[in-house]
Amino acid sequence: MTNMLQQTNFDNFKGYGIDQLNGKEFTQGAGFTGTGTIVVGGAQRFGDMAITDLYLDLTGLNSSAAGDIIGGDGLSSCYFGQIKDEINGIPDTVRVECLEAPAGGEPDIDIYAAVESTGAEDAAVSALTETAVIEAAADWTLGAVKYANLNGVDLTDLYLYLVGSGGGTDATYTAGKFRVTFFGTLS
Repeated sequence: MTNMLQQTNFDNFKGYGIDQLNGKEFTQGAGFTGTGTIVVGGAQRFGDMAITDLYLDLTGLNSSAAGDIIGGDGLSSCYFGQIKDEINGIPDTVRVECLEAPAGGEPDIDIYAAVESTGAEDAAVSALTETAVIEAAADWTLGAVKYANLNGVDLTDLYLYLVGSGGGTDATYTAGKFRVTFFGTLS
């Protein structure tokens, strides 16, 4: 059986008004890498609506102080994707679902978007030109789901970062899987 985090195939949906946009998928920065870190996903179109699904496995990434970027130990460019209007549409809603509770590293994880692609692990996200996308305000647990309305928040060309919050555990993740879904409108 193929692991869902290792393969995403939208070809079966073609002909039903759903296809992978422009043949492009999200790419992560060189610093979003650990011993078992996985980022897979893609964008689909339903008429003038774009839905971007990302599956993240945090295994091997590091967290540190509250407000610091999560990524490979001491690495820069720790973003897990970039919003592109032509691929993702203009996002108006984001949904995050915890598929496996984080362990080892900080379990209270937020998502931020920033202009810069150079954000480094163990560096404050506030040092970037950033905006909060999802603030968890609690430890993530299996099955937890959070939504955010992004109306009025321009994410065009911004890079997406995971940021430790809460207690700011300085450690390496041994578990933690998430599904991040952006709903956008194509122009």
